[in-house]
Amino acid sequence: MEQSTNIFLSGGAFNVRAVKVAPVVLLSVLDHFMRRPEGNKRVIGALLGNVTSDSTVEVRSSFPVSHSEGENVALDTDYFETMLELHAKVQPSESVVGWYGTGIATDDNSVLFHEFFGRSCPSPVHLLIDAHLDSDGFNPRAFVTTAYSIGELELSSEFREVPVAMQFSASEKFGLDALSQNRKKEELA
Repeated sequence: MEQSTNIFLSGGAFNVRAVKVAPVVLLSVLDHFMRRPEGNKRVIGALLGNVTSDSTVEVRSSFPVSHSEGENVALDTDYFETMLELHAKVQPSESVVGWYGTGIATDDNSVLFHEFFGRSCPSPVHLLIDAHLDSDGFNPRAFVTTAYSIGELELSSEFREVPVAMQFSASEKFGLDALSQNRKKEELA
């Protein structure tokens, strides 16, 4: 049974209809997960791209953001700002569109991360990727927040899933399938 995570944030400046993710983003997230510090259950990072006129978020690149979870939750905000400045020099047409995390469900810490990335963009997307391949594939899922209010008073908001599309060539699909099969073999060994 999936539980809803209630958060106190804006529901977004526009209604995200769908999310399109470039394969390089998926590969970057998986690489980040494979290189995560010992003891970290998940990794998180920034998603960069654009929003189209039909409110589709196109995620074209990403970068990792160091964090810690436990009794206290912390993000390396200096690193985030530095990477954002460097990315703007290389790809000035892209901006923060959200964040990624590995796992199979949102949790209380997801709320805090979403709030942080919401400071950099009006309607952040949370891309959740099963890097453990527990669900027999990468199966990316995307979430946005939907606000609940009475008149002008915002009461709360919650994560709402939106459609995700991976667009890749035949050679990219072949590479992703090979990575998935190799990861499963490593876990069985």
